[in-house]
This record gives sequence, C-alpha cells and structure tokens, in this order.
Amino acid sequence: MRFVPLDDGQEPEGLREDLRTGRRIGPAAVGDRCLFVRRAFTVWWIPWGSVSRCFRRVEQIPVRLGCCMGQVDVEDVVVCSADAGADRERIQIRMPGRRAALALLDEIARHAPCAAVGCLPRAGEAGT
Repeated sequence: MRFVPLDDGQEPEGLREDLRTGRRIGPAAVGDRCLFVRRAFTVWWIPWGSVSRCFRRVEQIPVRLGCCMGQVDVEDVVVCSADAGADRERIQIRMPGRRAALALLDEIARHAPCAAVGCLPRAGEAGT
C-alpha cells in the first residue's frame, strides 16, 4: 500500500497504525492525527492541522428509469487547506450517501476545530 500526502508536510510517525485504528466512513478513514482517503492500493492523507475548510457538494445527475427520467443525488465531501493565504481544494471524496457525508463532516469538525465545516446549498436553494 502506497501513502501519498495531500500537502507538503512530513510523514508522521505511526501513520499505518493511525489508519488501521481509525474510524471508516465510506472510502475515508478518520484517524487521531490524519484524515485518510483510500482508493485501490493508494492511501492519500492530510494532517488535521492542514485542514482549513470542508464542505458537502451535492450534484444531481439525470438518469433514465425505464420510460421516465429522474435525478440521482451524488454526495461529495471536499477538503481544502490554506495555501499561500487562499483555500485550495485538496481532495473530493465521493460518499455512498447523505448520512455518510454528514457523519464525515461531523468527524472532521471534531478533529479539526479550527476548520470551517459546512454545507454548500444546491443551486436554487437558500440557507441549507
């Protein structure tokens, strides 16, 4: 398994142990020192001190259901870090559903208290 940092920080000691003992929410794992995202044989990680902002992005994708059309909501959690004074999106995590996305946002708010955690409203909605 290959570990790839999402920022330019040093690899902390005990990274594999933190991943192993962390709480898994969809493709993400919440450790004591880092947030991990796992895809195939690669694990991306970012330390909690580097997370400056995190939000939920909902995309509506049109699908054909038999003879009619419908829309499916796709939930993403976007993690940003401050880079030269501006927030930069580091990773977009595709979540299996709304409950998983909200649970991950709650865990990020708990582990990174200095980060701005919230939801972006859908197009046309106000104050969600």
